[in-house]
Amino acid sequence: MPKQILLVKEKIDYLELLKELASEAHKAVQLLGKDFAWLQFARKGINGYTFIENRERQFQILEKVAFKTSKNYQSYPLGVNIDLLSYLVNTTIRDEIFTHALKPHPQLNAVEKEYLNKQLIVPIHENYFIPRHPWFFTTEFTKQSWRAKDLTTGQLFKVKHSRDQNHDFYEIF
Repeated sequence: MPKQILLVKEKIDYLELLKELASEAHKAVQLLGKDFAWLQFARKGINGYTFIENRERQFQILEKVAFKTSKNYQSYPLGVNIDLLSYLVNTTIRDEIFTHALKPHPQLNAVEKEYLNKQLIVPIHENYFIPRHPWFFTTEFTKQSWRAKDLTTGQLFKVKHSRDQNHDFYEIF
């Protein structure tokens, strides 16, 4: 039986916006000697997000990042940038898995389990993000293709990245 191919298509400007938000947030936390985890200001629970106390500094930094980035992406209003950035720093890979009515595979190694607790902004910043599939854990990376593991099924597969004028394509086979 031939392998099934999944094609993920996303607008280039949206992906570039996500990458710039991640890059600018990384620069901001690096200047403070912190990491992405420090930016989190809310935790996702059963009934939605709960705000963490004393996170005013995080709000200020995220607001500056969103404002700076919105200048380069006029088609995305400042409010959209703030919402995206908030989502990226407050949602973990595990949260996203459950949002899609999936469950982590029961036989994951320690590194993969640790990855599930990372914020969505981490794989975007590290350039191994597949839109709408952050639970695909990269095991081997080259510029145009890489090997990954689906942390919900345990299956290994290959990802090939390509681009046309308006979209990024991720072939998964």
